[in-house]
Amino acid sequence: MAMKTILALLIGLLPLVARADLDVFACEPEWAALAEEIGGPLVSAYSATTPYQDPHYIQARPSLIAKVRNADLVVCSGAELEIGWLPALLQKANNRDVLPGKTGYLEASRYVLRLGATGGTDRAQGDIHPLGNPHIQTNPHNIAAVAAELTQRMRDLDPDAAETYELGLLDFLERWEPAMQRWEELAVPLAGTRAITHHKSWVYLEDWLGIGFAISGVPLLAKMEDVSEILPIPPTIRVPGVKPWVLGLANIRGNLMPVLNMNGYLYGNPSRIEKASRILIINREAVVAGLLVDEVYGLRRFKPEEHIGEKAADMGSLGEYLAGMFIDQVRRWNVFSVEKLIRTENFLRVV
Repeated sequence: MAMKTILALLIGLLPLVARADLDVFACEPEWAALAEEIGGPLVSAYSATTPYQDPHYIQARPSLIAKVRNADLVVCSGAELEIGWLPALLQKANNRDVLPGKTGYLEASRYVLRLGATGGTDRAQGDIHPLGNPHIQTNPHNIAAVAAELTQRMRDLDPDAAETYELGLLDFLERWEPAMQRWEELAVPLAGTRAITHHKSWVYLEDWLGIGFAISGVPLLAKMEDVSEILPIPPTIRVPGVKPWVLGLANIRGNLMPVLNMNGYLYGNPSRIEKASRILIINREAVVAGLLVDEVYGLRRFKPEEHIGEKAADMGSLGEYLAGMFIDQVRRWNVFSVEKLIRTENFLRVV
């Protein structure tokens, strides 16, 4: 019998005393949908925004104030995404049970690794998030992490129905985890694809999906946004007077670009071109080049808990370009920063 069927039967056998609703006020529709997935008929969820609205800019309407006043649980992305309207709602609603610090207030982004924190900033610079990017929903692993905390809050607020919420979480994860695997398989052909976004809402998607490769046998990761294309070694034209690690110029669909031997650049010992060798095309901040690497492993997927902020020690010249690492069941993946590379004077000086 499928787990979903078993869970449905068990939920049906729970005491009727557990049928009292929890009123959930969600700042974004993702959190309203998640609450309903976990709580089922025990939860009445309302979203302050729709998928077609910008959650940065919402008016603290009287109808929203009434919803917060009657809520048992408020769930928002946080990291100051709703700073323009949520504080006013909480103040005017006068519901002490859903204020920050209470069980009835859940700031979802606190339970994942926030990316892009900028520290002290001036908001005259535009729409920025000094506490980190709040758009955590674009990495599905983040949804699973928030689901666990949301379930715990529901258990605490409605202990008579605690078992129901646990079963609801199990049912959700039973469907969510295979879905993540399916999406990751569908994303494989996107390796090397460049994308333009209106707002920095997709950094968690980019962080979830990285391109694995090796230099001098060291497993590395580059962000999808940093690599525009992955190619076999193209024919090159030698250029006199350049550094030994400059393989030459290549014509890539009518565009001339330098091909650079990364092992030679980093260690002074240009690697031989083998069957597995590939070129990573980078096109960032007016720097267009092909990076010769030992091997490309393709698209890699990681969970937030597999990320380690510290970079590996004793990596020699390569260490200057590392920015943390991910550790999966197979190996350590050092994050290679293309941004650091293209801002290094020695890399830009090819003659």
